[in-house]
Amino acid sequence: MTRIREATPAEAAALAELAAVTFREAYCGHLDAANLEAYIAEVYAADRIAGELADPAYTYLVAEVEGERAGFALLYDEVPAPAGVPGERPLRLHRIYTRRAWWGAGVGPALMDACLERARRGGFSSLWLTVWERNDRAIAFYRRNGFEVVGTHPFPLGWEVQIDPVLARAV
Repeated sequence: MTRIREATPAEAAALAELAAVTFREAYCGHLDAANLEAYIAEVYAADRIAGELADPAYTYLVAEVEGERAGFALLYDEVPAPAGVPGERPLRLHRIYTRRAWWGAGVGPALMDACLERARRGGFSSLWLTVWERNDRAIAFYRRNGFEVVGTHPFPLGWEVQIDPVLARAV
């Protein structure tokens, strides 16, 4: 059974490690290795995650299975949302990743349900995200969860700039 809980500030280093592992598992072999590692070093640094954990605009959710961290999600009250995102008060699902060992085991859906519940409880009108246009597995997951493409958004990754679809759904 998957347990979802909010991360604590003391978990910054463990979250950084989990984020790096899940990002590599999702994209290694699909992205330029140097760009991938530079992104991980910048975005998933423990001190950066510690700062996000201290900021009320960020909410980290951790999925645990049998006491092991199996995945995480990051919600971010980002203002403004990109054009095309519906609702008066949208919330960004900035990251959602599951360890490869738990793919297909219900961890992703449990995290998504928890994100939607957090958005509802917080009074948000919609949930939005960006996704790599060639990540068919993730796009299918988001579509199964009611997300639709509402625009595009640039995503710089090292020397590459990708144009990611923006997906959104009402909560």
